[in-house]
Amino acid sequence: MAPYGIRDILASLWYNLAAMKDTPEIGQIIRLDVTLRGSGLWLGPIWALVCGIIASSGWKWNTTFLLQVVLLFFLVEGSWATLWAAAAETDWATPAREWGKSAAAPAPTLPYTQPNTPGDRAVRWYSHTVEWWREHLRPALGRTASTIVLCIALGAALSAVLGWPMLALSAAAAAVVQLGVIVGRGTGRPLPVLKATLEIGLVWLAAYVVFAPSTVAPMTTVTSALVAAAFTAAYGAGLALIKGGKRATVWNTAQFAVAALLMLMRQPVAALTVFFIVLPQLLLEPTMRRAATAATGVWFVRSTQAWLMLGMLLAALALS
Repeated sequence: MAPYGIRDILASLWYNLAAMKDTPEIGQIIRLDVTLRGSGLWLGPIWALVCGIIASSGWKWNTTFLLQVVLLFFLVEGSWATLWAAAAETDWATPAREWGKSAAAPAPTLPYTQPNTPGDRAVRWYSHTVEWWREHLRPALGRTASTIVLCIALGAALSAVLGWPMLALSAAAAAVVQLGVIVGRGTGRPLPVLKATLEIGLVWLAAYVVFAPSTVAPMTTVTSALVAAAFTAAYGAGLALIKGGKRATVWNTAQFAVAALLMLMRQPVAALTVFFIVLPQLLLEPTMRRAATAATGVWFVRSTQAWLMLGMLLAALALS
């Protein structure tokens, strides 16, 4: 079988663009493998990007600003999100279990190599690996592997244009993706908190780092990071609810933590507003707990996401 070329990579991208997920999820509105979210859940990296830009208070309406926004959008939605989908949300464990089951062709022997010597075993291992790749791994995950390579290259190029801090954040994003694969044991079911870290926390910080002026006080940056961490926890709780969770304790507690941070920042109006925003969400939680269907978590997040998005916007405005 010939190796994949440019035509295969482009075909893979087109196939992924046409693919739609049937189950509702919080997440990207646009990414290389998902064109639109039809579930009605709009909370995700795009809103974190907007809030991070507002919190930086350094953006200006000019050509440079618009270009940076476009590049940042393609970095977080095109590179990071697709890398997560291709690596962390792909089932690597199933083809890995096929190792040792392939009927490999007789391996060629090296000259003057005796049976069962290290050289003979190395050649047989190589022959078996090639056969396993052709029979099991490549048919199932060959296009996924090419997508991962493309996302890494795209992310490195965009980060280099945006500056060295973005290179560091892209390296952190890659580490989160790897951690998702390791913690999920390659089953394609990573921890929701890791996905939330990539899609909310790192995206908020990326927008803040790109647009914040160099004269910004370090304490302001720390506060913005803490607010981003709190909303990351809330987003992770939302992902867990969508996967079948029945309690919104972390979802609500994280928003109360944001209100406390805003009060410490001497922003009482914003803090009280965020506090009162959480109250309507608390009224919906008993209904979710009483219901025993798998869709209750989706219903709760769909019903309360607008309040969380409003809280993110108010916090960003208070930080600016």
